[in-house]
Amino acid sequence: MNKILWVLILVGVITLSLPPEFVQAAPVPLLKIDGPMDGQVIDSFVVDLNFALKNFTLKDFKQLLKNNPNQGHLHIWLDQDSPTKDNAIMYYKSSPYTFADVPSGKHTLIVELVNNDHTSFDPQIVQTIKFETKAPAGSEAAPVKPSDTPKVATSKSGGAPVDPVALSSSSGGYVLYLGTGIGALIIGLLGVLLLRR
Repeated sequence: MNKILWVLILVGVITLSLPPEFVQAAPVPLLKIDGPMDGQVIDSFVVDLNFALKNFTLKDFKQLLKNNPNQGHLHIWLDQDSPTKDNAIMYYKSSPYTFADVPSGKHTLIVELVNNDHTSFDPQIVQTIKFETKAPAGSEAAPVKPSDTPKVATSKSGGAPVDPVALSSSSGGYVLYLGTGIGALIIGLLGVLLLRR
């Protein structure tokens, strides 16, 4: 019993003699999105992601692979249905990130603070912002939102995807859904010739 008491006293003395940075946990990093704001309507095709960080230092993940407390970078996703490390924009600068040619429509922006090795903090430090962009007054045409473009169709049997081939003519654009291979190429070329008549 006396040995256990002496061990506890020794651990207490060692703990009290350590500098505070060894005893206290690192403060929790904070992420605040200053723009775009949730629900905001932006009359522009350019969207700036403005953010503020507290208790966190942005580091170049290419040069600093080892995780250190309260440092890392941002993973950013715009309109990603299934955000992953592989489809993230990886950003480590303190200046705003600019999205150019954002199509008109509703958008979902996800921003996450991650460690140098791209792993999430536990718990995750992530924010989701929903906003909308509209064509600025006097602009000629808005970029087309990807969801407004034709999707790649699949074959009726559920097999491989059918490649869409976009064709244009002086009277407007055509989209043909063809199979794959040389036969599809020949049929597509014949279709172009017939459509131009």
